[in-house]
Amino acid sequence: MRILQTSLLALAALCAVSMVGCNRSKADKSIAVVGTDKITLDEFNKYMASKPTIRVVVQGEIVELPVAETIAFQALQDLVSRKALFQMAKDEGVMPTDKEVDDEVAFQKKLNPEFVQQYQARGMGNPQIRDEIRFNLTQERLFTKGISVSEDEVQKWIKENPQAFVDPAKVTLSVVLVKDAAQQAKVDKSLENGRPFREVAVDNSQMRDAKVNQGKFNNGRPIPIRSLAPAVRDAVAKVQPRQTTGWVKLPEGFAKFYVDSKTDDIELEKTPERLANVKRSLAIEKGKLANDLRPRLLKRIRETDIEIVGSDAYNTAWKRFIEMLNAQAAAENAGSGLGLPGGTKGDTAPGTEKATPEGN
Repeated sequence: MRILQTSLLALAALCAVSMVGCNRSKADKSIAVVGTDKITLDEFNKYMASKPTIRVVVQGEIVELPVAETIAFQALQDLVSRKALFQMAKDEGVMPTDKEVDDEVAFQKKLNPEFVQQYQARGMGNPQIRDEIRFNLTQERLFTKGISVSEDEVQKWIKENPQAFVDPAKVTLSVVLVKDAAQQAKVDKSLENGRPFREVAVDNSQMRDAKVNQGKFNNGRPIPIRSLAPAVRDAVAKVQPRQTTGWVKLPEGFAKFYVDSKTDDIELEKTPERLANVKRSLAIEKGKLANDLRPRLLKRIRETDIEIVGSDAYNTAWKRFIEMLNAQAAAENAGSGLGLPGGTKGDTAPGTEKATPEGN
């Protein structure tokens, strides 16, 4: 349900721009020392403001991709959108109070005891976590204003979606990836000679960061078996924990997996919190159809007096962005759309926005 998703890295980049423009007295301060060479705060800020690539996780592997716009400018778009969204919520009388944010944290922790820790793992402190929760709640309230869901609708949905109350079977894996038959034979020989799988993976795998991750797939985190690629899922299904699969043909080459652990499906209790979560999720889905926030948010941004201070470059970029939004509005009025720069078209963060209680 998120309109514009703000990453921690993007937030850091925007803070960096702020420091460069408004606090040059700190330019000589160091953020790190490499041997005897300092990396100054000013140097860090300038690089962050124009960093051309970003690292992301794709199918359990870290890859580096070019950014569509600078990270800092994406963050600027995101933060402007958040401010506009909060203003809309205040105007409509649905802005969450501090107590309601506290209540939401308590509610989500009952659904998922690691709710706060998942945010902390992204490097977020308590103020940022509360801001994120407030943002998610604000979106939910704008979506669901005037929307009702009956208990009959909840029970009907549960009956039609029995898997919603099942924590799916998971697996933790190690993997070795190679490119050709000769490398496959080398790996097989090492394993036949009794070398531990992870040692073989570290020495032979061509998967990026294999050495850093010690051959672990998905950084060693459990992954739902049903979410694996079909060929991998089929191979994993044939072996028990502490066993090795056969070779699996993948677009990147040939992979062999070691099953570190497996869990079965676990039926979840229908607690009041999980039932309430289903009801909220159904209201959100109804609200998305009845209260489309995207055009309202874009209209708010287009019509709000927004001044970009301290940076001619970002002022120019912002004018181009607004021109694109105006063109988008014209295109949508004509029956087509351009897409929103910086938008995620419905992506969500951990917590309130989950469509089902699965895994909680």
